[in-house]
Amino acid sequence: MANEITITTSVKCANGSLSETWQPGTLQVDQATARVDGRVQAIGTSAETLDIGSDLATAGYAFVQNLDATNFVELGPTAVAMLLKLKPGEHQIVRFTTTTIHAIADTAPVDLLFRVLAD
Repeated sequence: MANEITITTSVKCANGSLSETWQPGTLQVDQATARVDGRVQAIGTSAETLDIGSDLATAGYAFVQNLDATNFVELGPTAVAMLLKLKPGEHQIVRFTTTTIHAIADTAPVDLLFRVLAD
């Protein structure tokens, strides 16, 4: 099989005289192993590892969403190297390079929804 994963992306920004539209279209990606894992995890103000199950040996695309209404959360490959910031309510689709992803909340704990597809 091929093209088991389909991702469609579109971004529009209109802020005063700034106007940007990005529509790269649809991306289709092969998935070697039919596996997915994820949950809602409470993320505290000390760095912790996302609880991605051991059945998902190789991470691929992931959906992450900060379910908090007030505080942001950061994610990254180590407890000190945060690369992704999600403000309250924000979500993102990213490709993880590892199943060891760390997260830390700002000011107060947040609930983080994540779903990870095997590569």
